[in-house]
Amino acid sequence: MQFQSKLCHIDSNRTIVSVSAWEGDRKLSSTLGEGPTVDIAEENAIKKLYYRLKSSQEIKDANSEGQTPNPQNKEKEIGQSQKLMEKSNDSVNVEPEEWSKELSEIDIEVKRLGWDREAENRYLIDNFGISERNRITNYSVLINYIEKLKSTIKVEPGSSQTDEQSKLELIQDSDTIISLLNWTTIKARDFLQEHMEVTSRQNLSCNQLREFNKLLRAQLKLN
Repeated sequence: MQFQSKLCHIDSNRTIVSVSAWEGDRKLSSTLGEGPTVDIAEENAIKKLYYRLKSSQEIKDANSEGQTPNPQNKEKEIGQSQKLMEKSNDSVNVEPEEWSKELSEIDIEVKRLGWDREAENRYLIDNFGISERNRITNYSVLINYIEKLKSTIKVEPGSSQTDEQSKLELIQDSDTIISLLNWTTIKARDFLQEHMEVTSRQNLSCNQLREFNKLLRAQLKLN
């Protein structure tokens, strides 16, 4: 059995490597591994592959040991096969080899909303506590992000809705104050939830954001 590795993601904190197992020209399985370095991420992926392949082989062995061809056994075999297929499909959904399709979806949605990189990063911080897109290393978080983007309504210029530019400027002001306070993202979110009863500044109106910024400035005076 041979392994093939491919680097999927790397930043200052995490590395993600895709590893596939091959027997000749036949691909057996593949998975993702995460770690602080490429070597550790690759090692973690290989361990997961060994476990997955071993579990699959044990089920095959159990199916072939002393079973007589009767309807009950046949139903059990079909049930086990269906479970294996469902597990395999789940693995594909949770740990695809590449995220290129999903990343392209994000690009399309961000373009639709008219956001630049700074606006997208603010949205990620407010909603996921992540500073930028390339720090997303969990596939379920990636899918959740895509779903949220698709459900976000673009505010057109001159519409009756709250002026988006003013809202972004007010969020920038609060970012500056939070930075001066040396607060972590978690502490800032807790403060927001305690005083404004929301988990994201995007859920506040402009007037509410002004009130929130006033509360933050009061904290500066206490320090």
